[in-house]
Amino acid sequence: MADAHRNAVLIAGAGPVGLTAGLALLRRGVAVTVLENEPALDTAPRGSTFHPPTLGMLQDLGVGDRLIADGLRVDRFQYRERSAGGVAEFDLGLLRGDTPYPFRLSTCCAPRCSPPSAVTRDDLSVKETAHA
Repeated sequence: MADAHRNAVLIAGAGPVGLTAGLALLRRGVAVTVLENEPALDTAPRGSTFHPPTLGMLQDLGVGDRLIADGLRVDRFQYRERSAGGVAEFDLGLLRGDTPYPFRLSTCCAPRCSPPSAVTRDDLSVKETAHA
């Protein structure tokens, strides 16, 4: 019985990071339980931009295509300051030879400004229990 739980992981929080970590562990054969305090998953997480390394990781997990299809590709990355405006701008197209994702992906764009989670409950085959 002890061996059955040796590779089991408990994840607190079913936000984008918790669900992504859960999926990555499941794909490696680790038993995962994700706990969430809220009765429903957040449909508008604070993070709405995915950068090239994250897109590569999500593609490896099998959920990148779905996210990219729903998002807006942006080929610039900017640092801004409230008083000065634009401070620096980077052309992500310069990464074209180094990554298949020479862009950042915005998932909060009109007409629907409700960023999807890259990893969903369905990806994890979630079993729902009553919220106490």
